[in-house]
Amino acid sequence: MGKKIMWFVVFFPIILLAIPQLSDDVVVTTSTTPTSYKYYQSNIYWAAVGVRPATGNDWDISLYEETTFVTYNAGSGYYGDTVDFVVVDYNHVTTPNWEGVRVTRYTGTGSATVEYEDNTESLSLPGTNSNVWTAGDVVECYDVYIPAGCSTKFTLNRTSGSASLGMALFKSNDAGYWAGRSSYQKICYGTGMYFYYTSPSDDWYGLVVWSRDANSGNYNVQIDTFPHPPPPSRWNRAIKIYDDSPITISTDTVVKWGQSQFYWNVVGLRSSSDWDIETYDKPFANWRAGSLGTGAVDFCVSDCNENPLDSMGAIVSLWSGTYSTVVEYEDGADMLSIGTNNLTWSAGHVVHAYDLYLSAGWSGQFTLTVTSGSADLSMALFNSNGDIYYVGRSDAVAEGTSFSFTAPNSDFYGLIVFSNNSSSANYTIQIGDRWSCAIWLTSGVPQTWSQDTIFKFVQNTYYWATVGLRSASGSDWDPYLYSPKFTTLRTYSYLSAFDFVDGDWNHNNYPDSCGVEVAWYSGSGSYTVEYEDGSDMLTGGHAVNGTFTWTAGDVIKVWDVYLSPSSYYYFNLDILSGSADLGIALLKSNGATYYGNRSDAVAEADYYGSGGDESFTYSVPSTDYYGLVVWSNNSSSATYKIAIQWHSSNINEPNSPTLIPLKFELKQVSPNPFLQTATIAYNLSKRTNVSLEMLDAYGRAVKALENCDKDAGYYNMMWDGKNSLNQEVPAGIYFCRLKTDENTAIQKIIKLK
Repeated sequence: MGKKIMWFVVFFPIILLAIPQLSDDVVVTTSTTPTSYKYYQSNIYWAAVGVRPATGNDWDISLYEETTFVTYNAGSGYYGDTVDFVVVDYNHVTTPNWEGVRVTRYTGTGSATVEYEDNTESLSLPGTNSNVWTAGDVVECYDVYIPAGCSTKFTLNRTSGSASLGMALFKSNDAGYWAGRSSYQKICYGTGMYFYYTSPSDDWYGLVVWSRDANSGNYNVQIDTFPHPPPPSRWNRAIKIYDDSPITISTDTVVKWGQSQFYWNVVGLRSSSDWDIETYDKPFANWRAGSLGTGAVDFCVSDCNENPLDSMGAIVSLWSGTYSTVVEYEDGADMLSIGTNNLTWSAGHVVHAYDLYLSAGWSGQFTLTVTSGSADLSMALFNSNGDIYYVGRSDAVAEGTSFSFTAPNSDFYGLIVFSNNSSSANYTIQIGDRWSCAIWLTSGVPQTWSQDTIFKFVQNTYYWATVGLRSASGSDWDPYLYSPKFTTLRTYSYLSAFDFVDGDWNHNNYPDSCGVEVAWYSGSGSYTVEYEDGSDMLTGGHAVNGTFTWTAGDVIKVWDVYLSPSSYYYFNLDILSGSADLGIALLKSNGATYYGNRSDAVAEADYYGSGGDESFTYSVPSTDYYGLVVWSNNSSSATYKIAIQWHSSNINEPNSPTLIPLKFELKQVSPNPFLQTATIAYNLSKRTNVSLEMLDAYGRAVKALENCDKDAGYYNMMWDGKNSLNQEVPAGIYFCRLKTDENTAIQKIIKLK
């Protein structure tokens, strides 16, 4: 005891002062992960600390002995944006006591609310215990004394308000006890829900109530006692559901079914609101599994290759929202095989279970493809490791429309297919090595997808080649390039707008079998992917390489161009008609085996948007075949020319007569809007008189920037935001007017304060 007091006095001020302290019944919010707290427990009661994530986030909580965060005591890490909490029975843990709490964001970018409840309240048994739930609260904790052998029924009733409440009962076995949420004896969710419990020993038990949202309300905990265990009334009133027969419910409901097949089986629900599902054995005596996601589809699975065949039940409860839910049980008497499985999804169905036998060490790809219809399908793979197995959706070993998997053991695995909407479809599940499952890319033929997908192509020519990927607005998909086949990851591109990967088969071995994996990063839109084998050449020097057509929907093109190190080269992509938003980049391989991506380009221009020309200069270091890539940031069409011209020196402001623009053009002013100075770029295709002046919003002259004869070339002029009297002009709208002997062009400019 003396050493403990000395540690407290000497070290506590040094270690603990920087850690924020939690106070009883005071909620705090954090966006920093991880965040550490401390609390001081002086009451001989149960206590709890909970964390509630912001919607769409997942935060977990851990409890440590003292506040050195060395000795871990308990934690809670439920999947999704549900509430996690830890409990301590200070009836059997020494008080007063300091504890350390750490909350950590697992997924998402949002905040979390944390609350410590030191509990100096006891519940009456039997009795109705009425309480107020304050808006924003996370957890409340109560002591309840239950004598040995006493059979009880706990009922949670919300009498007013809209707080989404749940409750759980904990037991400490008359000893020091720290535990996470999943260690409960009994649990229930939603108003009017209840559980039965028979106490094995005299003790103070801990009852935790929590809210999944920040709403307020009044509630009570009704505790009834019985002289002996109550009859299984919940089983008797449960609704029986049948294989492949979805039902719709709109209130908290208990359901039951009988599993008679030695297969995997599943029970699931789908709703626009947030419903949860938990499974029990008959007669709701033992909890088996739960799925507590937020909206969409929740499901629980059971491997009856290993589990006993028996009747089971489920509690379906509404956490938030007002919409009904569709519930379906599926007994899984279906098998999948390695290869292509052609399947049908009926309208209204929620889940379907398949068995698939895999040998230890098998490695391959699972790909689900909707071939017709509009069902929003996905799949999840489960492995029971040859043991009794009841789990929820979050325990899947893999999930998605396309994923790779290596089997750790020989067994029948469970593959669950589920639909996020009520539509029908025909679909395939292809299972095999990644190469055989991949979808062929044909040069010059774009494909549009909205799911993670693997593709393949064989490069048979000694040219540059590329694969481009254009994500829908607000989405971000990334390409990964493998060779040979899917054995070695060669490169990947992860920019937020347009991505491409490429290779120089002037120096790579060919034919080369290449795999491409496209993976989702953010957003909800689709993507368009295109492979271009590059069997085309451009001419460098003083060359204009004809007129090209960009077809609507195309993604990317690539050419080989032979360049020598004797000069700087000026590359100009000139849009002649159309509204395609084209970009251009130059690729270099260093004369050796080369796989690269957009970030590896030695030069790039992608500035002027739809219908705009692009250009750059590059000093060539060595003679070689370079790759010139053109891509489109939108799906529009265009006609264009590519000019590649050399010059003896670097061209920051190209105005040499050896560099001849293809047409007259006043380019976009940059920056626009501007604060102090704006740069005005224009091209002249022939010698002419030039008048460049600034006008105000009424067309009145503000300042003449140029009025002289000029040769053909590329020009830049700066406006400093001043008038002809060298006075600063006010913020507002102005116009830049360029006039030559044959042409006039005007650009609007906005000056900021």
